[in-house]
Amino acid sequence: MKKQQTIENKILIVAAAHDFRSGMRSMLEAAGYEVLSRQSVERTIQLLEVSEITMIVSDFELEDGNYFDLLKAIKETDTYYSETPIYCIGDINTPDECAKVLKAGADEFSHKPLNRKIFLARTDKIVRTIKKAKNNPVTLELRVEPGEIPGVFQFLEAETKTGYLRANCKKNKGEVVFKEGKIVSAETEYCAAQDALTEILSWPFCHLKFIEENVEGEFDINLNVSSALMDCVFEVDEFKEVLDNYPDFEISFIQGDKPLPKNSNRVAKKVHRMASSGTILDELLSSIKINRRHLIMLIHQLVQMGHLKKAEPPFSNYLDQAQQQQAKSAMMFSRTIPGVVEALETMNFTNIKELETLTINPVDNSGMVTLPRLMIAGNNPELNKIFFKTLHTIAGNSMGKKGSIKSDRTHEAHTDLVFANNSILRLQMLPPKLDDHFLKQLSENFRENTALFFVISGLDRDTSRKNRKYIK
Repeated sequence: MKKQQTIENKILIVAAAHDFRSGMRSMLEAAGYEVLSRQSVERTIQLLEVSEITMIVSDFELEDGNYFDLLKAIKETDTYYSETPIYCIGDINTPDECAKVLKAGADEFSHKPLNRKIFLARTDKIVRTIKKAKNNPVTLELRVEPGEIPGVFQFLEAETKTGYLRANCKKNKGEVVFKEGKIVSAETEYCAAQDALTEILSWPFCHLKFIEENVEGEFDINLNVSSALMDCVFEVDEFKEVLDNYPDFEISFIQGDKPLPKNSNRVAKKVHRMASSGTILDELLSSIKINRRHLIMLIHQLVQMGHLKKAEPPFSNYLDQAQQQQAKSAMMFSRTIPGVVEALETMNFTNIKELETLTINPVDNSGMVTLPRLMIAGNNPELNKIFFKTLHTIAGNSMGKKGSIKSDRTHEAHTDLVFANNSILRLQMLPPKLDDHFLKQLSENFRENTALFFVISGLDRDTSRKNRKYIK
């Protein structure tokens, strides 16, 4: 949708309270600003998509949330309006609230009751900064793949450009400052200087925007772009090779053969402790306050040095164990079921796979053969129940009758599914919350011929993750 023509100094007031919107409108219009107002995050986004706004002023209470929801909706988007400055007005006069709001992406914060002169002075400063940026327009803006980023850097070096190169990839943001073709500053979250360049080069794609502008002040670095990039590219290639060892972020780890040295740094100790306790890689990435590249390189180093081991995924050797169990079961049947001995002797088996053609019905109550077991787990009991009943119905349709369902506790059930070829599958639905006592009882029923379906739902992500960790 095409944006309307930009009107300078257009300010948007966002608040659920009519009195707040009315009061702010009167004050800002008296100061010469054009004022619009909205009551919710949703309606604010709709307006931003069709009209360019100079600045947003948001009260804490909105009809569909608060100013934190508004900041998230605007600042975490890749659209043009994500850089619109937001001035938040809070009810709580505490340093913690101010810090939280600014960290969430606000450009300014004031508490109530509002000091009119201070508020208008800060508003005027933001507007002047925007006008200054318009007088120094963006001279380069493009979306590039990782392999194209060095070419952009070298172009700025060759043209002896001075200004600010802003880079972002989803939630990752960075800034590289050029002065007469040299890099004098580079920062991303958790990275600085040449390491920040390496971080930007490791992103899967990058949105670059260069603002040509005079750069003032003292800087700690003065990098020659071409030589710095050679080192960065080498480190990025090394990271990509390591990343190939961890293609699945659901991977988990176990304690390695060597203990972690006592003089290891705090981050290494925390990563080792969490990984050894079964925390999957995806959870480590969201819990440890270092960037993704540094964390993966640290974990790889711990694995290489023998402090961690990659855990085998659940049921990784299920097929091999199932075939061995099948062969063992056939031998047991041959000693217990009349006529089976003769049948086996005439088949002249050459490998285990030939046993798959048998349609012998396992006998569980003999104590010698364990029925194949399928377990259903998940944090949403209604979804688990639907899956359980669907399998129960399929088996019932196969034989013309359904087996009885038994239950020992709430949201738990088990039954035997008998199919037309006389094969039996023991089906068990697990309760949504798995405590240690129940898991201890459950572990006694796990055998080599046990498989598990984990039904994923978004109703409770934390419980879901905890259950998956327990099951692994």
